[in-house]
Amino acid sequence: MKKQVVLMVVLAFLTVNTLLLADTVYIDGGMSHTINDDTYLLDMVVVDPLAIPGFPTGTHVDLAEGGIVMDLIAHGHATISITGGTVTGRLAAANNSQISITAGDVGWEISAHHNAFVTIAGGMVTSDLTPDLRTNYNGTIYLDGSDFEVTDLNGNVTILSNGNKLSDFGTLVEWRPQGDIWDYYTGTITGTLADGSTLASEFEISNTGFYEGTGDIVITPEPATVFLLGLGGLALIRRRRVLR
Repeated sequence: MKKQVVLMVVLAFLTVNTLLLADTVYIDGGMSHTINDDTYLLDMVVVDPLAIPGFPTGTHVDLAEGGIVMDLIAHGHATISITGGTVTGRLAAANNSQISITAGDVGWEISAHHNAFVTIAGGMVTSDLTPDLRTNYNGTIYLDGSDFEVTDLNGNVTILSNGNKLSDFGTLVEWRPQGDIWDYYTGTITGTLADGSTLASEFEISNTGFYEGTGDIVITPEPATVFLLGLGGLALIRRRRVLR
């Protein structure tokens, strides 16, 4: 027990000091950018942070093999493609942006909110922190693959089909800290992604309260395919990875 406590203190110390060293980098202007080195190893990279509603700049970022970013966040109709490389922290889509993942590593969580969406066809979440997949404020995550199943908190298993929403099969958790409402659906999603990788992730879908909306996690290959074609036909299969 003492060893576990010491380890947790050390990890907390390292995490705090990493955050203190971190910087925020903004990428905008409507151009296309490729990250394929460790330039942003300790940075939070925010794409199109100042986009004006109705006047999207459409900046695109490709995180490719060899690229390392601490946090990667898309705003304002920006597009991000994860075709390799590593996000050591959080990957998030917000404010009508789009993210496509076909390979690479994500260290913390993948989230979508404020009318944004993320499509996942491959990749790996390496952290033991949960949940791995999170949606709120009308954000949507699309899972591209097959043989998907949801296990709720009671151990009930449901086989899913294209078009199914995970909120219909997860467990509704009523979380009311200090009288506030933070209800959400949760469970575990397993299956095979489009590139043949295995998916096994906990999810959290906000329902009512502070993060309420109509967002969800949806089983369908179509949004991912259309998005990739729009980016110029990026390869769906770059390498075999495991998302769990």
